[in-house]
Amino acid sequence: MNGFDKKGQIPTTYNWNLTVQRELPGRILVDVGYVGSSSSHILYRYNENAIPLGSAWLPQNQDPTNANPKFDGTTSIQPNFYRPHVGFNGTTAYGFGANSNYNSLQASANRRFGNSVTFGAAFTWSKSLGTTNDDYTTNIPFNIRKADYSMLSTDREKVLVINYVYNLPSFVKSPAFAGKVGGLIVNGWQLSGITSFQSGAPTSLSFSIANTGNLNERYTWSPDVGPRPSFSSPLKIQKDMYGWINASSMTLAPYKSSQGFDSARYQTFGPGFENWDVSIFKKVPLRKESAYIQLRVEMFNSFNHPNFNAFNSGVTFNAAGQITNLPTALGGGGGRFGFGALTTTMDPRRIQLGAKVYF
Repeated sequence: MNGFDKKGQIPTTYNWNLTVQRELPGRILVDVGYVGSSSSHILYRYNENAIPLGSAWLPQNQDPTNANPKFDGTTSIQPNFYRPHVGFNGTTAYGFGANSNYNSLQASANRRFGNSVTFGAAFTWSKSLGTTNDDYTTNIPFNIRKADYSMLSTDREKVLVINYVYNLPSFVKSPAFAGKVGGLIVNGWQLSGITSFQSGAPTSLSFSIANTGNLNERYTWSPDVGPRPSFSSPLKIQKDMYGWINASSMTLAPYKSSQGFDSARYQTFGPGFENWDVSIFKKVPLRKESAYIQLRVEMFNSFNHPNFNAFNSGVTFNAAGQITNLPTALGGGGGRFGFGALTTTMDPRRIQLGAKVYF
């Protein structure tokens, strides 16, 4: 079954900003501003036929053929027999009740039309929050605001981007033959590039218990709502290859009383991003006036800086609540890529060579 809210409201977004500009010496223009927005009546989807919390433990929902029901979610009947609409699977229903907001400090500095140096820098410090990421995010239907209001997947707390073009001066200007030969080698160089630094993406952690199934029924009493990890103290990012986060504060969700929001939808951030794209151009004059050859060396991730973009975010507990799949390097049994270990990287350095003739 699928459904759609026929009373749907019009998604609405309000934007506002306040910016101060100032020109500094050296033809540098500085902008500092606050930019914000708020959106309401956003499309979202949910399971309209979700099994209410606590249902899997109720006596009337136990398997009648089992003479010794355990009332722990492992002996309940097939879920479709105790859904609100009996006999049907979970549904996909769409409504217009989601909301989001964005607040940021944005600053930039630009120097344009310089004789030899042109540059720009932009910095953003922001927070993007909401109850749904997109049209395809399924929300927990029983308390959407409390369960799913969190960082959005698009949230990047800090972003810094710098661009520049530097025409190196002509070091050799002698009209003599030796000067002309030297000038052909050391003159006409240009350096340009884009440098980017960015905070990591919000990351959701999950957990399992060794040799134990039916976690949803055991913890939330509903097959449709899963528990989230719990924490005894604030989760810390330690940026280690084998332990991106400090797992010592992670604990099991409260047994039998979880409602699916024991922690936020996204509990931490993944690795950040650093990239240097650098281009070196060399202008070689030809006999014809205004004609020249431009030799190009373009390097993407020029320093070959390793950019990790994911870590193992699935933790395995034993029955006693101890983590068993930490990386082997940290004394666990998870091997090289155990829980918390960095796993994949972005592209390595790439170099592109070229030449362009201007007539």
